[in-house]
Amino acid sequence: MDDLQRGVQPPASGGAEVDVPSGPHHNVVSGRVDGPVVQARSIANLHIHHAPISLPVPKQLPPRPPQFVNREREVAQLDRLIVHPREGDTAPVVLVLGTAGVGKSATSKYWAHRNSERFPDGQLYSDFGELRHRGGVSVNDVLGGFLRALGLEDEVIPDELSERTALFRSRVADRRVLVLLDDVDHAAQVSPLIPGGAKCAVMATSRASLDELVALHGAATVHLEPLDPPSSEELLASMIGESRVEAEPDAVAELARLCGGLPVALRVCGAQLAGSRAGKPISWLTRRLADDASRLQRLSFGPGNSLQAVFDDAYRALPGPEAGLYRRLGLHPGPNFTAPIAAVASQTDVAVAEDLLDRLCQAHLIEDRGERFRFHDLLREHAQQVAERDEPVTVRERAVRSVIGFLVASAQRMDHAITPDRLRIAPPPPAGEPDFVSPAEALAWFEDERPNLLAAVRAAAEHGFDEEAWWLAEAMWIAYGNHKHFDEAREVYAIGVAAAREAGDAAAEARMRQQLARGLIDLKRYDEAERELHTAEALAAETDNRMLQASVVEFLGLLDYNRGAYAAAIASLERASAAFDAIAYPRGVVLQQYLLGRAYTAMGRPHDAVAHLRDACERVDRDGDALTYGRLLIRLGEACLAARDAVGAADAFRRGCSVMGDHGAPQYAALALEGLADVCRLRADRAGEVEHLSAALDIFRGLGDPRAEPLEARLAGLAA
Repeated sequence: MDDLQRGVQPPASGGAEVDVPSGPHHNVVSGRVDGPVVQARSIANLHIHHAPISLPVPKQLPPRPPQFVNREREVAQLDRLIVHPREGDTAPVVLVLGTAGVGKSATSKYWAHRNSERFPDGQLYSDFGELRHRGGVSVNDVLGGFLRALGLEDEVIPDELSERTALFRSRVADRRVLVLLDDVDHAAQVSPLIPGGAKCAVMATSRASLDELVALHGAATVHLEPLDPPSSEELLASMIGESRVEAEPDAVAELARLCGGLPVALRVCGAQLAGSRAGKPISWLTRRLADDASRLQRLSFGPGNSLQAVFDDAYRALPGPEAGLYRRLGLHPGPNFTAPIAAVASQTDVAVAEDLLDRLCQAHLIEDRGERFRFHDLLREHAQQVAERDEPVTVRERAVRSVIGFLVASAQRMDHAITPDRLRIAPPPPAGEPDFVSPAEALAWFEDERPNLLAAVRAAAEHGFDEEAWWLAEAMWIAYGNHKHFDEAREVYAIGVAAAREAGDAAAEARMRQQLARGLIDLKRYDEAERELHTAEALAAETDNRMLQASVVEFLGLLDYNRGAYAAAIASLERASAAFDAIAYPRGVVLQQYLLGRAYTAMGRPHDAVAHLRDACERVDRDGDALTYGRLLIRLGEACLAARDAVGAADAFRRGCSVMGDHGAPQYAALALEGLADVCRLRADRAGEVEHLSAALDIFRGLGDPRAEPLEARLAGLAA
């Protein structure tokens, strides 16, 4: 898919549904401004302003863990392996290994925070446990997120994993960047994320041994064992005071044994002894836990009974509202949650939910991640158990549906903020929070919430909430296309197809199949996409939704365009254009004319392409849809150039450069400048070619855009 179909900033749907939002534009630059923008400095009546280059420095580490004690030996190992690695020309890779709850994540985060200044160019972080929550993990998506954090725009991030890996390694080759990967379970999740330069470092936590990384990448290992009695005593003392610990050494040793030396369990116990049971002796708690463990053993609950007793006792100590929220959060389908989600789950307001979350954090039953919260894996399992045990089925179903409904409405508001005017089958969302003020803010929310949204789609399908499943799938289409989460999107729309079919909604099923086909086209699975689109076409014909019918025909044209069947693509796009014209949808006609221009250019018929692109330029709303107008002008310039019409090409590129510069799209202004350099080459104007290439190169360099490299080579050839 090309840039106008996919959308850039803001992103696009990939159909006649609007590719950039409508509404007024002004002569300002919005969004990230890390490099030059096109506005001042004259080049043959164009004005280029070069702002100072300032590449973003990602700082993605979660908060420093509290009460971190007595891992001096392991921290010293990490120092030796990362700060003072053996000589070599590759980034050190260190695996922090151990069982669940032993403190792998806390140790790695503690070390990363303590050494963050050693990595001044950034710290990248990904929690594979969250991404894996009730589903698979796409390393391709992780790489895409890292590349965006490093300053790359979506349109220059390639689709293929191998290409993203190469670009990532180029991006960090000469920078000092730490990559922290939490809770990985396969070597293949780590290998593509290993930088090529020795200035970087990779640290990964895992319960698995990951021998392949040791063999192929020379990874070193640091093994974490459960805390020994003195270390357990130190952790408890940091929470309840040394005097109480020293007064009951036998009880402390027994408590450490019951907790298995696992910090997560010791913190829960320490929180009880420091909070609601501060007046109780440690021995009182150990007796309770020992009794519970014995009871569980008699009931054949299997290994880990002491942990179960620890968590059960902490849960019973909670007041009613906190206990209720703990149970309801155990029902939340996603890996993390915000105060608004907690409020919906517990049927209270956000302020009350925030107080309850604070108390659960104080009890060490959930973790505070800033504006988000999460369970430790062991505690999530416990919360799910007590919810199933203590909440009636109807209450559980209602709580899950309420959370899913909240996420559906939020995602729909995100979708409307990015692209207000496009084809939608689901009803519009009710007014409410979050209320996004810009497409960029909406997309940032999507990336933060994406693991929860994916989990909500899956949960909706599992619970038979068919409408919510396909509503949510439809709402995420724009964001998925913009950030190229192709594998995840394919799963979501397969679920959407099944849900719409179960709901008996032909229009919804056609729309879901159309969206699934788009993902399959992006993955170059053209035969599968064709089957989905033909089924969608038949379903759409059963409805009276003429916009949907036209959109499916358009996608048949997109499919043929991408597989190189240009004559067939042109036939479908002509049909779609006529259909959009018949229902008085001018923006649909504009996009079809644009796509027809692209198809004729690819066929080697540039004069026909010019005719269609000029028609699109005449029809487009130049004020309300300025970014689309600018991109049309650049494509028109390319078609004129292919037709060897230097005058027409120069005019189109100049106007395109001006529009993009006025509307905060420097990367497109650079493409227009590159086009003007091509015009100069056609005219044998070597000086003009060099000047325009140099201006384009400055912009691409400032943006960290990989398109700078071929321009550098071209300028070097001109200088030779």
